[in-house]
Amino acid sequence: MSDGINTSETDEVRDRARKFGVTPGEPEVAVKAVDNEATAEEAHLKSKR
Repeated sequence: MSDGINTSETDEVRDRARKFGVTPGEPEVAVKAVDNEATAEEAHLKSKR
């Protein structure tokens, strides 16, 4: 399993939200939805655009 978004790093959460065009809370939802696996998080966030 690859490392996903570190939700304790506000800069990382903000950057991911901007990258995927989602709200600032959505990266945290993605982590919870897919168990902190980077590829799955990315797919989850892309589906929220």
